[in-house]
Amino acid sequence: MGHVRLGILPASKKWKEIVAYLSAGDVSVDELANKVADACDRSFEKASDDPAFKFTMDLMFMIPLAAQKNDLRSALSEIGISVPDNPSRTDIIGAFAKAVDTQAAQANSDLYPLSKNAGIAVLNEFLSQEPPAPQMDFFAEPKSDVHRNLEKLATPVGFADLTQSYFSSLAKANIRYFMDREMPSHVGEGGSFKSIPDLSVFDRSVDHHCNEASFIMRTFAETWYAKHRYGSDKPVSSKEISSFAHVAVQKMRKEFHIRNQDASV
Repeated sequence: MGHVRLGILPASKKWKEIVAYLSAGDVSVDELANKVADACDRSFEKASDDPAFKFTMDLMFMIPLAAQKNDLRSALSEIGISVPDNPSRTDIIGAFAKAVDTQAAQANSDLYPLSKNAGIAVLNEFLSQEPPAPQMDFFAEPKSDVHRNLEKLATPVGFADLTQSYFSSLAKANIRYFMDREMPSHVGEGGSFKSIPDLSVFDRSVDHHCNEASFIMRTFAETWYAKHRYGSDKPVSSKEISSFAHVAVQKMRKEFHIRNQDASV
């Protein structure tokens, strides 16, 4: 299940314009990053109905909630993340990847590798951070650094951080998946990029635009989390998380489209 099944480089009008833009040489990397992000629109549109994407979003929501419990291993096991006692960062990331692999094997998912890799990147980012100071509790075992790093995401602000990072990572992976096929044809004498290191400028521009575009959903994510976690006695359902993810995807699509229009002015 390790292969990517998104198909060949798209032949849409937008992608043809990008190839022509690259072929013309002397490109603006900022404008190119905007154009490419907007051209990935169809792939983002499919995400809302993709089973692996929706399953990954479920886990992104439920893993921090599991970390609020004292027994992290048992709590993660209840949501399909099998880890040993006192799991390490690599234990959790590996178990997350395995859970998504299992889900993807049972469903027809085009975006599964990108969804999984974005989730891995996000978990690695937050689990590698300096943990919050431990809370003193004389009646429970002290929580590990990994445990506390996950637990801090179970707040409206923490969920906003997690959501922005996940969608930014997903956008970067989506863009690079398509552009990695086309870029080598435009490197060298007479090409848009004089050498392979020049491509790093484009990569940094992609990172910048994806990070900025994903910022648009922070207020939405924070407000949604507060309403659904604390405004109801019922646990948040997968259907509600899926609905949230759908709106978040639409916000990303709209933001990239606006940025591409602005860059063309």
